[in-house]
Amino acid sequence: MTFRITNTIHDLKSVFRKTKCGHTQSGSYELTCLTFMRLYVGQTCRTLKQKYQEHVRYINYHNPQSAYALHILQNVHEYEPIDNTMVLHHVKKGIRINYCEQFCFQMYGYNNKLIWEQNTEERNALLQLIYDLQLQHAIT
Repeated sequence: MTFRITNTIHDLKSVFRKTKCGHTQSGSYELTCLTFMRLYVGQTCRTLKQKYQEHVRYINYHNPQSAYALHILQNVHEYEPIDNTMVLHHVKKGIRINYCEQFCFQMYGYNNKLIWEQNTEERNALLQLIYDLQLQHAIT
């Protein structure tokens, strides 16, 4: 029996390439608060359209079950239409979808772009390394 590591930097780096997909995909996504111009990051195993409708339902029925709905309702802000919303990282259900969401938290949190309800000071050294490598690759 052998042991093989499956979450190497190389493997994770390929997952975190930002590719905009349509509303019929699953994966990690971002929603924008149009008033505050800050982002909400989430993940879904269903289609983005279904997840977006769920967030809108929470807002319309004043049921803040997501950080996005809580932010919109508490601050009386405007949410973005679905036409502006896209899946950022298409990932199927499993552990990689969690990595993608955490990477987005790290990336947007580092750049101070997250809504306050999601902002955290916790930093993951491995995800930070991947983010730094992507920045270096984009510059060169």
